[in-house]
Amino acid sequence: MNYEQMTLKMQDALQSASSLAQQRDHSEIGNEHLLYAMLNQKDGMIPPLVERIGLQPSSLQTNLENLLDKYPVVKGQTQMSLSSSAQKVLAKAEKEMASLKDQFLSTEHVFLAMIQADDNVGELLRKSGCDRNTVLEALKS
Repeated sequence: MNYEQMTLKMQDALQSASSLAQQRDHSEIGNEHLLYAMLNQKDGMIPPLVERIGLQPSSLQTNLENLLDKYPVVKGQTQMSLSSSAQKVLAKAEKEMASLKDQFLSTEHVFLAMIQADDNVGELLRKSGCDRNTVLEALKS
């Protein structure tokens, strides 16, 4: 994952997700942290995108907080790393970027990858009514 190939919003989302994980004494950055950070971005693409597909960002955030509360707490942890699930999502997001013929990895690519993820975040998004085609249509509008 090349940091220079990410949009500034994507870089900011990763930094915010890392800060959130540290604040909560989590040992790794998961998709829950990353989506929560993307939903909290001022002037970010994800909150209005979520609204365009008929969801409330605040409702998703509440559900994410419940998932984050279940993360194990590790005191004194200094080394922060991406969870295997988050690594898979970023790899899938790179494929989304390539398939959409974009040059930079964005939060939208990561969101598309999260919908397809085989984890709690993917399940939450799918149960909320998100699917790849709906999101792609919303991105075009």
